[in-house]
Amino acid sequence: MSTQGVHAGCIKDMWRVAIEMAERAGGDRGCLGLFGPRQPPAAQKPERLIVLETAGWKQLDARSKSAFEALLGSIQRAGIQLLRRTDIPLVEKLEHAISDAASICNAITGWENRWYQRNLVNECPGGISERAKTALAKAEP
Repeated sequence: MSTQGVHAGCIKDMWRVAIEMAERAGGDRGCLGLFGPRQPPAAQKPERLIVLETAGWKQLDARSKSAFEALLGSIQRAGIQLLRRTDIPLVEKLEHAISDAASICNAITGWENRWYQRNLVNECPGGISERAKTALAKAEP
């Protein structure tokens, strides 16, 4: 949950790493693996994008919100339609559906990490932060 796919400095590098991994490891049993050309396909301009104001939006400072709105303005000037929760009921419904995503993801990640974290706490209790110990306590049954 904490890492969704390949991390890279650019699309070309991301594509190459993903293709190499797919060719060497394949897909999960019973599932198709990643497939595609060796080089990334040409970029395509989207017709529209959804703007999500997820849970973090309320915590964002005014300067960051202003910079984001400026970016959105340049996207609109490039001819891309922006769909927002205030204009599209389905976007509002999506926003509502994912409003608790952070706590759900934290719970899943905590559960996945509890095995190695328990070992770290058992082996070196003084070397583990209180924050990590609290997360571990929440994840353990």
